[in-house]
Amino acid sequence: MATEALLESLRKSREVSITVKGRSSGRDISLPVWFVLDEQPPALWLLPIRGSRSPWFRNLEANPTLRVEAGGQSLDTRATVRREPGVVQDVIERFKARYTAHEFERYYRDVDVAIEVPLGHGS
Repeated sequence: MATEALLESLRKSREVSITVKGRSSGRDISLPVWFVLDEQPPALWLLPIRGSRSPWFRNLEANPTLRVEAGGQSLDTRATVRREPGVVQDVIERFKARYTAHEFERYYRDVDVAIEVPLGHGS
């Protein structure tokens, strides 16, 4: 379960570090990503920049466990891939609201999946 310190760090952060396992190498691979935060129940939503073709997404799809880190706080959890068009579009709109449509369109292409990362009980 996410600590209040992690949630507070996430509220203040523009990006979060995630660590996934390489699908071939088994190595830990860490990278910064943008996110939106749900407070109740606590969850992060992520969008791979190149959708389902993004290497980190392909690693996560092969092994859905990941570590989330922000502000010196971390949590190991399990992600869920969401492919429903309505869910993906909702997350896209939330990213545009948070980071601006211009910034979103500058970086994100062919977004066809969203990643739900639970931070609460049962994570």
